Amino acid sequence: MRILLLLLLPISLWAQQDYHVMAYYYPWYDAGHWEEGYWRAELQPAQQPLLGEYDSQDARVIRQHLTWSEEYGIDSWAISWWGRGSYSDRTLRKHILPQMEGRQAQFCIFYESPKMLGGLRAGRIQIDGKQIRQLKRDFRFLAKRVFSHPNYLKVEGKPAVVLYLTRAYRGQYAEGLQAARDAAARHGFELYLIGDEVFWERTNKDRVRQLDAITPYNMHGPAQFAGYPAASGFFKFVEAKYRQMQRIAEEEGVDFIPNVFPGFNDRGVRPEARHYITPPQAMPDAEHLSTFEEYARIARRFAGGPLRMVSITSFNEWHEDTQIEPVAAQATPGKSETDSRYTYPAYGMGYLQLIRQLFAKAPAKP
Repeated sequence: MRILLLLLLPISLWAQQDYHVMAYYYPWYDAGHWEEGYWRAELQPAQQPLLGEYDSQDARVIRQHLTWSEEYGIDSWAISWWGRGSYSDRTLRKHILPQMEGRQAQFCIFYESPKMLGGLRAGRIQIDGKQIRQLKRDFRFLAKRVFSHPNYLKVEGKPAVVLYLTRAYRGQYAEGLQAARDAAARHGFELYLIGDEVFWERTNKDRVRQLDAITPYNMHGPAQFAGYPAASGFFKFVEAKYRQMQRIAEEEGVDFIPNVFPGFNDRGVRPEARHYITPPQAMPDAEHLSTFEEYARIARRFAGGPLRMVSITSFNEWHEDTQIEPVAAQATPGKSETDSRYTYPAYGMGYLQLIRQLFAKAPAKP
């Protein structure tokens, strides 16, 4: 009977229940950038992207990434942006955007706050006159050169911008965010600012009120969550945190955008930091991609706002092993010579298939 009822649902109801999946996208790869290291390259046998260690400006690579995104249900990329004239800026404007024209895929700016606003000091980004002027310059440039692109992601007509680490903003952050809004408004754009506000520390509600939406970039953090996430309580605590942040967002009149990642391992690029590993398996005997699957099922329950948006960290951040980009096939899972606790499957198209399976349609409300 349930199957029959679902089949009789009007098409318009299904259309209203799509999720909007936004994946963080990194346009920084050239030969030198790959040499900085990534965990999959350290495994035995080593694993590489299905497209090899590519150049982010290669039109063939960009087209394939766009095709995969469209085929498997990634609606937009939040593209890492390091300022006017930077390698990422040139890659975006000169190489990615020409390939996007006429396609369904959308994009928005992922504003790299630490780089653009003077860096992190004691875990803080101080916003004062210098940073306010920088925000004004950056958003004036983006309004003139980027926001008008036909594929730019807009929420209720407003260009979306994800601001990395707003939770670290201190000082005159309200003035800085308003300066960004004013700079865009002079060119006819009202912004939809998404702040990276969701993490484990106490939330600054005043800062939340300056934004249009809040999200986590990555919930990897406290050492208590080291190891298999189902065993450490990570999923339970994430769900509780998402519920709390959704409530705060509603109280402050902003949207909440949940995040998903497939795991975390940055020991290929910064082994000295000794950050704990979140493996792709939720438990030792679980399926190899079960961390992502379980996390995604949590995120689906909290997706809201005009687009029912969920963010994914990441499409291709190989340095931290959060990528869902397809990996080249290997006959056996990769293992590490220095850390034998976990194995890493050459997952092929696995994550993309999960995205299509889990986010193509939301379950109907009872």
